[in-house]
Amino acid sequence: MIGVLLGIAVVEMLVVHLVLVAAFGWTVAILVGVVDVAAVLDLTLLLRSFKRLPVVLTADVLMMRTGFLKSLTVPSRRSPGKAGLGMPPHLSSGASSTSH
Repeated sequence: MIGVLLGIAVVEMLVVHLVLVAAFGWTVAILVGVVDVAAVLDLTLLLRSFKRLPVVLTADVLMMRTGFLKSLTVPSRRSPGKAGLGMPPHLSSGASSTSH
């Protein structure tokens, strides 16, 4: 989803840059271009952070992260899956469910 937004942002950056050059000149186009490049860089870093900061499930804690934007830690005693339905054997021993 963020990758699609990144692609749209790059296309928008190119189109707006061309329109600004034609309408206002290079000075305005360069100023807006700097803001656009910063936004594209921020989206790229956010997209890369999803792989670096995954959701982690251990025997004690469920840590849900959305890249570098937000993190939520839930103790496993509050997790309905462990208490009500039981945890899978490979997760109840303390192994994390990260995929690399």
